[in-house]
Amino acid sequence: MNKSENNVAVVTGIGILSPIGNDCAEVLSSLRALRDGIAEATKIDVSCFASDINAEVKNVDFSARMTADELKAFTDPYLRLAICSAR
Repeated sequence: MNKSENNVAVVTGIGILSPIGNDCAEVLSSLRALRDGIAEATKIDVSCFASDINAEVKNVDFSARMTADELKAFTDPYLRLAICSAR
């Protein structure tokens, strides 16, 4: 077998974490309702910016997506979001 024959990818599911929803059904509902997810910033200090609006990912239950050991090891919410998004 040559190297190019080993390049196989398998999609086993899809998921999403976004400002308009954290699962496929919620995102589809938001899209159909023309919701954009843009609002005043609540998670970061925006005082140095010209605008206080952004599109934050909200309502992610990290404990449902990460083990207790991972929650202890990764306390930064942005790192947690990256880990959950990658999964």
